[in-house]
Amino acid sequence: MKNCVILIMQKEIGENMNKFVTSIRVENSKKLLVNTDYKLWQICEKVGFSNSKYFSQVFKKIVGVSPKEM
Repeated sequence: MKNCVILIMQKEIGENMNKFVTSIRVENSKKLLVNTDYKLWQICEKVGFSNSKYFSQVFKKIVGVSPKEM
C-alpha cells in the first residue's frame, strides 16, 4: 500500500518524494530567512535539516544563492 501511494504521488507531482519534501523545506526556510531574525542553525532545525552545511548546499542548489545572500 505504501509503495502504491508513493508511486501515485510521484506521478502527480512529477518528482520523487525526497525531492518534493526537500523543496518544501527550502521554501519554508526562505520564508523564515526573509520574515524572521532566526539564526541559520535555528531555521535548519525548524525546517528539518540537522546539518547547516548540508542545508546551505541544498539551498544554493535549489535557489541559486546561499541562505546568507537572501
